[in-house]
Formats: sequence, C-alpha cells, structure tokens
Amino acid sequence: NSSYEDVASFIKMAAPLREFPLTIEDPVTKRLDWFRQIREQTKIPIALTPSGPKQALDALREGAADVFNNSMKSRDFVYLGYLAELS
Repeated sequence: NSSYEDVASFIKMAAPLREFPLTIEDPVTKRLDWFRQIREQTKIPIALTPSGPKQALDALREGAADVFNNSMKSRDFVYLGYLAELS
C-alpha cells in the first residue's frame, strides 16, 4: 500500500496489468488528486482506504476511487454508503 512514489511510477507498473480482473488498493500516498489522475489514466479499479468519513466524501466528490476499504467504525461506514447513494 502506498508503494509508489508518484502517479507516473504507478501507471508504468500498472500498464501490463490492465487486462487482469484486479483492484489495486492505495497505490500512492492518499492524495485524492493523484487517485483521480490514476483513475483517469488506467482502467484498473482503485481502492481507497479513507482515513474517515470526510476523506471518503471528498473522494466521492473528486471521483478519486472506485472502491472503499472499510477502516471506519460501522456507523460511519453506513453513513458513507448513504452519502454515496445521494451523490
């Protein structure tokens, strides 16, 4: 997780993997602008482990993730699902 120092290094590694049915979790530092760039440049689904509901909501607004990993309290995660449905 967060193994790649920037978007370019991740995209270079990911190019040969795009044909496989996989999801990549937190490939770079949790900068939502980088996550959005990755989503724009590859077809591989990107999972974000948000630090909390605010980061998850910001990611929804920015189109920065395809999937969320749950690292939150169950109540916060349910609330996030509600917000995602509204967006």
